[in-house]
Amino acid sequence: MRKERSLKEQIKSLHEANIETRQSAQNLTNALTYDNKQQGDWGEEILNSLLLSYGFREGVEFDLQKQYKNEMGERFKPDVILHLPEGKDVVIDSKVSLKDYADYIADQANEAALKKHIASIENQIKNISIKEYENLEGVKSLDFIFVFIPIEGALLLALQYRPNLFDDALKKNIMLVSPSMLSMSLKTVNFMWQTDKQNKNADEIARQAGKMYDKLAGFFNDLDKIENQLDKTKEGFSDVRKKLQTGPGNLIGRAEKLKALGVKSNKEINE
Repeated sequence: MRKERSLKEQIKSLHEANIETRQSAQNLTNALTYDNKQQGDWGEEILNSLLLSYGFREGVEFDLQKQYKNEMGERFKPDVILHLPEGKDVVIDSKVSLKDYADYIADQANEAALKKHIASIENQIKNISIKEYENLEGVKSLDFIFVFIPIEGALLLALQYRPNLFDDALKKNIMLVSPSMLSMSLKTVNFMWQTDKQNKNADEIARQAGKMYDKLAGFFNDLDKIENQLDKTKEGFSDVRKKLQTGPGNLIGRAEKLKALGVKSNKEINE
């Protein structure tokens, strides 16, 4: 009986947990579908995770939600500024529109939801101006920006039913990118940074090698000076030796003559 009761209690707990999990998932879906702020935060989080997965560091290779001013003093806060070597920047805006897309996925006979989804992306393109980012202080933006749509299917669906959507965006210097499309661009940027670091390392190696060569040349110059000084010292020593022992009228010869004349000494000079 106790085992049966325990089993029933476990089954009941699992059932309640399952209901709670489904309710939490539904609440999250509702929030992301109908709450614009949470939609934006969710899209930015996906974008941030994607950047971090490629080894980019916030505050180094990219800035997240950093505030900038234009020439008129107006404030702008791009979602991401991705830095490139040589001081160039790429602006990435994360735009999320889930409600109409979710409505269409739930009922693919709902053509009105499909049209609204496409119109939503078109409005995002219209509302973004590259000029806003070209004039931001401290941003050296390229002549295009990325508009990031974090749901792969959402962008593909729009392009399927509106093939010229991508070209229309490009005419405004806007590139629509999904996670997979942005990943290819991030791989390229990552390669650019690696190449830049390798080039800088090569320059540093060349600089250090030049310094080492200069040090080595200076060392040999010092050796030559020491050798010259040793040669001069040897010449001086030979002169002193001649005066003492081998030259005409040297001191040792005279001392030996004195000894021969009967000068007493206790030691002998070694020949």
